[in-house]
Amino acid sequence: MAFKFTLVSSLILIARALLPGAAAQCSTAQPEHLCCQEFIPFSENAAVFEGVCGNPAPSDLSVMVGTLCEPVTGSECAPPVFNDFFDLCCASILPCPSGSVDGPIGFNCTGHQVE
Repeated sequence: MAFKFTLVSSLILIARALLPGAAAQCSTAQPEHLCCQEFIPFSENAAVFEGVCGNPAPSDLSVMVGTLCEPVTGSECAPPVFNDFFDLCCASILPCPSGSVDGPIGFNCTGHQVE
């Protein structure tokens, strides 16, 4: 019996090692899947988001945003290419027509750092 358990456990570990990194599963409330270099509260860069990009400040300045983002699907936001990036699901993407270096900007995001 111990042999059977060890074999099954080993197969599970091998399968997990071969699978790509866990991708964010975005909900309908936050459908935008982004891979971002920064994940910060809106308040930390409000001058750029409002003044340069022309986006009005939200009533809650602590809402989380992702900056320097790339739209992704599936498990594209994974190591080793995106180590230390953030795999995020966002409610929307804020426009920044001025060509700012912060865009695309994910608004109202949740997620985790890629390791």
